[in-house]
Amino acid sequence: MPSGEYLRLRTIGRRTGEPHDVIVRYLAIDGKIVIFPQNTGRQDWVANLQNDSRAEAFSSDFSVQGTAKIREISGLKDP
Repeated sequence: MPSGEYLRLRTIGRRTGEPHDVIVRYLAIDGKIVIFPQNTGRQDWVANLQNDSRAEAFSSDFSVQGTAKIREISGLKDP
């Protein structure tokens, strides 16, 4: 899986219950996708995942569904 590129992240809107898509940067590490927020401010997709952890990720190379875990990771740099 390529790393340091962009993907489309689909979450479930916490207020609407409808799919919510956002483009984010990511790294693939040990078979996991690590997503980097665009800034340190409030992100709707993070709030959506805190409410419902189901997520889908799409790129030109792959598509995956799963359960997200939100963690603050130090020592990684935005690709």
